[in-house]
Amino acid sequence: MNSGKPLPITKRMVWEAYKLVKKGKAAGVDGQSLEDFAGDLENHLYRLWNRFRKLLPATSAAGRDS
Repeated sequence: MNSGKPLPITKRMVWEAYKLVKKGKAAGVDGQSLEDFAGDLENHLYRLWNRFRKLLPATSAAGRDS
């Protein structure tokens, strides 16, 4: 099933990205530490996933090359 979006952002992709950031010990641009972020990890990752999912432009089947 095609959602009509160029690349579906999965929860797994968000989780893997979080692990990469955590490995590098990087803080976010908002200054929130990884420890603070991890305090409510499930909610924060869900919010990120949901935001990414909504930001991707929808594409129509008619606009794609077959």
